[in-house]
Amino acid sequence: MVLFYVVAAVMAAICALVLVRPLLAGRDTAANRGAMDAQLYRDQLDEVERDLARGTIGEAEAEGARAEVSRRLIAASAQDDAAPAPAQVPRSATGLVASMALIGTPAIAALVYLTLGAPGQPDLPLAERLAAARPSQTQAEEEFEAQPSAPQTEEQKRYASLISQLEATLEKRPNDARGLALLAPGYARLGRHGEAWRAYRQLIDLMGDQATAEQFGAMAEAMVLAAGGYVSPKAETAIGEALGRDPNLPVGRYYTGLLAAQTGQIGEAITIWEGLRAESPPDTSYRAFLDSMLAEARAIQASGNRAPGASERGPSAEDVTAAGQMTPEERQAMIEGMVAGLEERLTTEGGSAEEWLRLMTSYDRLGRREDASRAARLGIAAFGSSTEADFLREQALVMGLIGE
Repeated sequence: MVLFYVVAAVMAAICALVLVRPLLAGRDTAANRGAMDAQLYRDQLDEVERDLARGTIGEAEAEGARAEVSRRLIAASAQDDAAPAPAQVPRSATGLVASMALIGTPAIAALVYLTLGAPGQPDLPLAERLAAARPSQTQAEEEFEAQPSAPQTEEQKRYASLISQLEATLEKRPNDARGLALLAPGYARLGRHGEAWRAYRQLIDLMGDQATAEQFGAMAEAMVLAAGGYVSPKAETAIGEALGRDPNLPVGRYYTGLLAAQTGQIGEAITIWEGLRAESPPDTSYRAFLDSMLAEARAIQASGNRAPGASERGPSAEDVTAAGQMTPEERQAMIEGMVAGLEERLTTEGGSAEEWLRLMTSYDRLGRREDASRAARLGIAAFGSSTEADFLREQALVMGLIGE
């Protein structure tokens, strides 16, 4: 910070000196126009003689040029003789103006900086500047705020009732870590991811240094799901906390790769996901999903197209900026267009069960229940009798999109 002030002061002083130098080095008198023209014509006569000596013009041409320039020189000299004597430049006034410029320029610069600048603001590292350009967690959640459907099955109704009872208990005992440890994943199971990550945040704050990597990882995942699949700067911080406690935590490594993909670092995302896949047992639940993301990332790297999941992961910085300038109708149309693009890709190119679930959830959030049901049936049909179809069928039942 001290270096900044020193450099700024030196630059202001240089600017001031540039301004006052003509005043300090100026002549005592001001030449009139006639005298300057006379000097110009004398120089032209000398140039004619040099051209004649070099042989670039002949004697006849030189004589004609001398006559014309001499005529103009006589006229300029007459004008100079007739002009009034040039006024003396007042030294006192010149010194006053120079002093005011020398002192005033740095003073005005300092005043502008103190008014419009940010004195005392520390340097902002590049990573933080890039993070500031990305949508915040709140912005992303507002764009993709989930509207969870009421549970339809008896099992889901009972589970939601238990969560309600737990909420009532925690209202009386807000610092009950054991209750929060049950409430946070309960919210996540009901699809209330925004409430889930905030419950995890409260639990982690209570536990302090005893908070585990898994809890930070679960909070980060809930943040991403609450933001429609977008890894916000706040979620990135939670991922860093998780990996700081357990560098091999799968959920932390996966979302680190997703963040790299969403910020255009496809090669880095592929490296992270390939490493995670190589170290994961073949029967892990996320293996098939990871394979689909890797395949999409490799295809994107080969074609140079958008980042994985760009159509469903949430808005980019440009999307959020543009959305802020739209009318509610235009904003709704933009979101529906993104969802329609996701459906077109899934129906033509296929995709993972998680992507079909995102499509179902997106239509449900838009209030288009029939389209959400149709997406559920299409997704289930796409996987036939596999475990992915069972997964989608279970989620559709929970959301009330299909009957048993």
